Amino acid sequence: VARFVATLRSPARPGCIIGAMSSVLDLDRVSADDAQVGGKARNLAKLRAAGLPCPPGVVVPAAALKGDGWRAELEAACANLQAPLAVRSSASIEDLSSGAAPGLFDSILEVAPAAVVDAVESVAGSAHGDAVRSYCLLRNIDPQSVAMSVVIQEQVIDVLAAGPWSVVAVLDVDDQCR
Repeated sequence: VARFVATLRSPARPGCIIGAMSSVLDLDRVSADDAQVGGKARNLAKLRAAGLPCPPGVVVPAAALKGDGWRAELEAACANLQAPLAVRSSASIEDLSSGAAPGLFDSILEVAPAAVVDAVESVAGSAHGDAVRSYCLLRNIDPQSVAMSVVIQEQVIDVLAAGPWSVVAVLDVDDQCR
């Protein structure tokens, strides 16, 4: 486990940055205020910059997803990541202090490098679902303004898992928590 954590805390592995990529950004190169990548990608970049355990990865910004050049760049970047991969949403309305948008967007786990382009397209397409539209309308957000970036990371495979322990609050007739 210590070796695993040390690997996650280490700087980007040599060769992880592909030249002067413009359509695919390494998480280690994303700044804390980078508006082009969405809340999740910014927060993951902050974790990595702080040296906390966070798998290496890349992000395809929303603007890049509208073109074609990102596909080849992504395939090259993913050659430097260890499979399986996790393909995750990083929408402009997600993981913000004003709202998290939980469960609205797709994530695809256990993605093989050969399938990463299709997975990215699927996750990006989840920005146009009915649940996203309803969430936006309830919060006075124009659904067309949602920008979807997509994060691709090495997936963490659990070695040991345990069930969560929680306390459930019970309200009595006077709405007092006991």
